[in-house]
Amino acid sequence: MFSACVPPVPAAGGVAQKRYVHLTKSECPSRAPMVAEVRPKRRYACMMKVLIGVDPHKASVAVAAVDEAKGEFVEGASFPQDRDGLRSLERWAKRVPERRWAVENAGGLGRHLAGRLAAAGESVVDVPPKLSARVRVLSTGSARTNDGLDAFATALAASRNERLAAVDPEPDSEVLRLLSERREDLVAARTRALNRLHGLLRALLPGGVARSLSVQVEPRASCAAYGPRAAPRPACAGGWPPKCCAT
Repeated sequence: MFSACVPPVPAAGGVAQKRYVHLTKSECPSRAPMVAEVRPKRRYACMMKVLIGVDPHKASVAVAAVDEAKGEFVEGASFPQDRDGLRSLERWAKRVPERRWAVENAGGLGRHLAGRLAAAGESVVDVPPKLSARVRVLSTGSARTNDGLDAFATALAASRNERLAAVDPEPDSEVLRLLSERREDLVAARTRALNRLHGLLRALLPGGVARSLSVQVEPRASCAAYGPRAAPRPACAGGWPPKCCAT
């Protein structure tokens, strides 16, 4: 048995007095353990319109969410530039119902991400690197940069400029572009092969060959016109005196 102190109870005269009661040890309440505070994730208002600025790199993607109405920074994050990282980025962005995307250099390092977002029905604009760099210098007063600051500057540049080009969501044009580039590479390789062959034949034939040289037909005809080397005489049979083989 021991005496436990109970919170003071005000007396009739208005003065608080301490009251002691006798409790057993089993009846004494245990002291509550210390529990770390868990902060909930940031929740966006349903009516908040957020502009997400993207600073793409070869191995990572930095993003910054900005409130379009106030122009204030809301949240920033970074994701790896791979399949799992881009899926995590999409899940991160789905927390915001009203969102737009601003991708820096959407025709270069940000081409894959911008096309992926546009194909998924997202609103994506292309921010030139010079425009985001100018906004960053004017906002911070310094030319020093980092990934998070670049993403924030990209979002600010898009929020203050309504004439930025939207990213085309059509995937067929991308396929045609790849086919066109492949054809140009093949034509350039054929031209280099013909030029190299012209140089070799000019060293073998006086005056070279015609300019309309074809890789499939003309080299064989030109080599036949030049004539093969004389075939060596067959070896003589052994014995003495030596007897040469008939020709």
